[in-house]
Amino acid sequence: MHNNHHGILFVEPPAQTSTEPLIDDLARIMAGALRKAEITPAPEGACHTCACGARGDNNHYILPGGMPTNSLAVHYLAWHRRELSPVQILRVGALKSAPVEPTDEELQAPPRT
Repeated sequence: MHNNHHGILFVEPPAQTSTEPLIDDLARIMAGALRKAEITPAPEGACHTCACGARGDNNHYILPGGMPTNSLAVHYLAWHRRELSPVQILRVGALKSAPVEPTDEELQAPPRT
């Protein structure tokens, strides 16, 4: 798995997901942070797509505090948590956003085959 060291959850987890999403304080904090983020267009054609098939958008999200992430950040926390590095988890835990319940769009459940 590739973990970017210059943002939060710019990762490439494997296609395997948890059987159920893990919706805890970290996922809720990230959902709250995403909702307050400044959205900027990513380079053309830079759509974020997870190996499991979940599709994000082609924007970058600048979180309160200045860290960049992408629209699949909550998805990665909920469905690919065991694949995330401790550094990424610490970065999410350090966010100062009020936790909110993630929406289905933020969770991006993996497509079922």
